[in-house]
Parts: sequence; C-alpha cells; structure tokens
Amino acid sequence: MAVYEVKQAELVRVAEQIDEVFHADWDKCGSVENALLKAGFIPHDEVSSAYIVFRRLGPGLRERKDLPGTAYVWVLDELCSMDIVLAGDSLPDYLMMMRLLEPVVRRAKALEKELEAVRRNREYA
Repeated sequence: MAVYEVKQAELVRVAEQIDEVFHADWDKCGSVENALLKAGFIPHDEVSSAYIVFRRLGPGLRERKDLPGTAYVWVLDELCSMDIVLAGDSLPDYLMMMRLLEPVVRRAKALEKELEAVRRNREYA
C-alpha cells in the first residue's frame, strides 16, 4: 500500500504505508475505512472493485489533527494493492483524480461482466 497526495495536478508519493501519515488507533479501527469514518470522513462515491472516495465535511480542514488539509481520500480496491490518494478541497484536483481512475472503473466493470457470464455458464452446466 502506498499513499499519494495530489499536488499541482500531479500524484506525489508521500508514504509507503497509511500509518506513516495518518495516526489512528489501528487496533480499534480494524480498517482504513473505519479509521477515516472516525476521523470525520464520510463515504462520497464508490465503484465496486475500483475505489471508494471519502469526503471530510465541515470547516477547518487545515487545523485537523489527522490528515490536515485533506478533503478527499480515495481508497483504491485491494486488487490495486489498496493504494490511498489524498487531496485538498480543490475541484481541479478532484476532477483530475476522477479522470485518472476512468480506466480502472472501465476495467472493474468489464471484470464484473466477465464474472457474471462465468456464473451464468456454471448455472447452465
């Protein structure tokens, strides 16, 4: 798992593991998603087998203890080694990430169709 940050419309690797930049009680949280929920993030968008985007609501993004300045967190699916991408409250950065993820989304949807076809074939066999 690697952690990236969107800076000036580019992805910059900032850590090898999420616990290097996000200091949560991992024993109590159990998952990145639970830790983000406890830090005030809410699920914003999800594409099955591709990613989940969390968004932090409310003022004071820069003053937050955990992930200061971060408004959006993309958690890429475990098939993608569960990389994490952090972004501030910037529409251009958000749109850039969504554009970068388009091929991942297309591939996830194609895989879903292929798996459904395999399941149907097994039912008829």
